[in-house]
Amino acid sequence: MRRALPAAVACTAAAAVLAGCSASGQSDSATKNAADTTVTASPGASPAAPDTGSAEAAGELPAGITPAAAEALCTSLGDQLQSMRTYTITPGKVTLNGVVVTWAAQNGVNLVDLAQNRGKIDQTLTVSCPDVHDGVTSALEVPDVASALVGF
Repeated sequence: MRRALPAAVACTAAAAVLAGCSASGQSDSATKNAADTTVTASPGASPAAPDTGSAEAAGELPAGITPAAAEALCTSLGDQLQSMRTYTITPGKVTLNGVVVTWAAQNGVNLVDLAQNRGKIDQTLTVSCPDVHDGVTSALEVPDVASALVGF
């Protein structure tokens, strides 16, 4: 247990560093994201949703996430749902971020890749445990889990 605490602290520090990196390059990534989500529609057609990837559309886990890792994330977040519902949104988001960083470190998930593709968390939860995904988004009052991840 004492070894897990330094690992969790190191992972939290890594997330904070990533938060600083993403904030400094925000204008470039915002421009890049805006270009990626441009949708053209013909007259009379309804706008299409941006492509979220074939794995998500097919109901598969994202690359780099094993079924065992997905189950571990579901269990960890499921165990924290009540506290996320009980406390205000900010402590709930802190809890979410702590669980995700600890889970990533324990399951060999690349934190840099996860920071660049935070939708992997939503995809993993939607495929493996939609009830937990819905519980987290409801408790934190966010449209998706990715939007509650700090620095990602």
